[in-house]
Amino acid sequence: MLSPGMKRRLAFDVISEGWNTYTCPGDLVFKIRPLLMRAWTTAEPGTKGNCDIFLDQHQLMVALPMETPIETNIVDPTSFSEAEGMAKESVEILSRDEVWNVYQLPELGLRLKAQYSVNSLMKVIGGIDMHGEQMYIMEGETIIKPADEPAPPPSNSKA
Repeated sequence: MLSPGMKRRLAFDVISEGWNTYTCPGDLVFKIRPLLMRAWTTAEPGTKGNCDIFLDQHQLMVALPMETPIETNIVDPTSFSEAEGMAKESVEILSRDEVWNVYQLPELGLRLKAQYSVNSLMKVIGGIDMHGEQMYIMEGETIIKPADEPAPPPSNSKA
C-alpha cells in the first residue's frame, strides 16, 4: 500500500509524439517537440480507469533559420539562471500548429493525449546557448485529456 503523498512509476507506450510549429516575424520558425519522460500515479496496483496521473515532459526546441552563425568554441554560454535576469524581448507568434501526443498506460487501461501549448516566447537579449545560437525562453502549459478512442485491454490480461 502506498503511503499518503507517495507516487509510483507507470510503464507507458508512446503511440505518437509530434512537432509543434510556431511561425514568427522575420521567417523565424520554432519547432517544439514535447517528450514524455516518466509517468506516475498515486493509485494502488491493480487500479483501472480514472485516477491521479502525473506526467514528466521535456521540450526539445529548434529555431529555424539560425539567427547567428554557429560558433564551434563557445567559452561562456549563458546559463538558464543568468538568462532569467537578462533583458528580454517578446516574440510575436503569427501562427501555430500544435499536435496532440498520444500515450498508452497499459496497467491502468488508459490512453491519454497531451498537448504542449506555448503561451509566450521571449528572446534573451545577449543570451547565447551552448551551440552559439540566440537564446529564447518559452512559457507554456501541458493539457492532458483522455484520448477519444477507447484504450485496448492491457496485453497481459485475458479476454
